[in-house]
Amino acid sequence: MPDASHPTSAPEFTRPEIVATIILALAMLGSMFWYYRVHSRPASVEVVRANGGRPTAAIARDDKLDINRAEWQHFALLPRIGEKLGRRIVEFRAANGPFESVDDLTRVPGIGQTVIDAIRPFVKVAGQTSEPVKGAPDSAAH
Repeated sequence: MPDASHPTSAPEFTRPEIVATIILALAMLGSMFWYYRVHSRPASVEVVRANGGRPTAAIARDDKLDINRAEWQHFALLPRIGEKLGRRIVEFRAANGPFESVDDLTRVPGIGQTVIDAIRPFVKVAGQTSEPVKGAPDSAAH
């Protein structure tokens, strides 16, 4: 009889243990894919690719997307914005006029602060920066 402290073969796993391991591995791969998709693409590179490799007027000199000149295809490449929301932004701009700031995008249905925070590094309004000025007094408070 073999000694229990020195097994002669590898432990055998039950079918539920194997299925649970596979599900866990797939969940980990899915979350890594999501993180990569959301956090790794600089918008300016993707915008140029969408235009067949040619620069477009929607890309500002500092390689940020001008939200008042961009088409829905440009918006669709930004994090947290797809085709549907990209089209909605362009339609809203056509109906209501140009945006005065990046934060003005929150007036578009479906865009909240989370989306603004995700796209802020990649977008701007021509003639303005997309970053809020740190330490600047709030104009609404005066």
